[in-house]
Amino acid sequence: MSETPGSSSTTPASSTNAVPNASNTTAAAAAKSEGNPALRMLGLPKWRPRLPSRNWLIFLSVTGSFTAAVLYDRHQKRRIQRKWADTVSHLASDPLPTNTMPRRVRIYVQAPPGDGMMPAREEFYEYVKPVLVAGALDWEVVEGRREGDVRWAVAEGVRRKRRRQEGGGGEVEMDVVAMARERGGTREWEGIAGDLVMGRHAWKEYVRGLHEGWLGPLEKPAETEVEVVRVEEEKGPDGSGHTAIGDVAVETLKDVVENVVEEKELTEEEKTKKEEEEKRKKLFKPEAYLAVRDYASASLPASMPEYLGPTTVLPFPHILGFLNSPTRIWRFLHKRRLADEIGRQTAAFVLATSYRPFDAQTETAAAGQPSDSPASEFSESPVDTYREPRVYEQQALLANEEPEWHKSVRKRERVEGKEDLWRDPIVLDERIASKMRVFELTQEDEQRAAAFLEKPKEESSDKEQGDS
Repeated sequence: MSETPGSSSTTPASSTNAVPNASNTTAAAAAKSEGNPALRMLGLPKWRPRLPSRNWLIFLSVTGSFTAAVLYDRHQKRRIQRKWADTVSHLASDPLPTNTMPRRVRIYVQAPPGDGMMPAREEFYEYVKPVLVAGALDWEVVEGRREGDVRWAVAEGVRRKRRRQEGGGGEVEMDVVAMARERGGTREWEGIAGDLVMGRHAWKEYVRGLHEGWLGPLEKPAETEVEVVRVEEEKGPDGSGHTAIGDVAVETLKDVVENVVEEKELTEEEKTKKEEEEKRKKLFKPEAYLAVRDYASASLPASMPEYLGPTTVLPFPHILGFLNSPTRIWRFLHKRRLADEIGRQTAAFVLATSYRPFDAQTETAAAGQPSDSPASEFSESPVDTYREPRVYEQQALLANEEPEWHKSVRKRERVEGKEDLWRDPIVLDERIASKMRVFELTQEDEQRAAAFLEKPKEESSDKEQGDS
């Protein structure tokens, strides 16, 4: 049987074409299994998608949950801060006469017990300053680095004001800036200014300074002079003019010599401690001009106003220690709550549309609350003895912060006859306490703030860009 040329040529051709196709498929599969050649040349290993292990799942779930909680808290905190900033932002567009100074307030910032000024400054810049800037407010910050600084600043400010109004008690201080503004026809703000206090420790010193400034003297009381005992002339048995002055001089000389010997015997460590003690005394402010027990016997000055300027007391939670780490972590993840509370009170302080006197109730109606009023503890007059004791709202403000203070303050030894500003209870005189007032938000302001919170983010951002 003979084969045709066409049939004999097709068989080898088909067999030769089948071999290259199989080799190409095998090469493509091998190249695909090896991965991207560019990544392989860079030295990167071949990555295969797979589920993470049990340990990786635990790590990613913990870190992811914590990161999500932090991001959510920061987002809500920014919304709350924007809400209170928008609530007071209309004050920035109010016209102000060219010859009138803007409203200027005073802010008292005190270093927390057992720590420095940095935490207090961080709270002011993070929560308080944005609302003050949105309301176009001018402020003066009084920083207290040590215990007693705020008390001295408040008392000295009140005494300076009394000197200008009463014109007595020493030389009246000359304010060059105020005199220049008066010549130029510039007037001060005629409305209510107010004070802002941060923290329970600063509030205690603020109240103490108010009482010292308004009830105490304008100048520092003179120290008690040592009585000089005159030694009369004594004659000896022989009638000579021998006196006891010579004996006193001899004894005084002996005491001087003994003191010099004792100073030489002191070691270097004792000298160093003595020098440090003297330096520490110089750092602290002078003692108060008026003791707490003398409140009832002090009289009000003629320049005492009918009401004192309203105040606002902001919370300042600050806790230290490794064992308090859970509390610190919880507060770190809930900064939005602190921002809302501080923002609300700061907005009431900036708006200054409503203020009220501090509440006061009798001790019988206070459900067993302790009374620190001078009428019940520090008064010695028979009239005040029969006066019904009162419990004031100022005494309970931020009282929950005291148990969180550092143990160096809570457990330090008390010195007899010396006041302890941070640990002593707040003592109020009824004449001063009844004149103190506090800012608060009105119902209309609360509704306007809630409306700002419900606005979408795009509208608030467009408003900020338009204002800028």
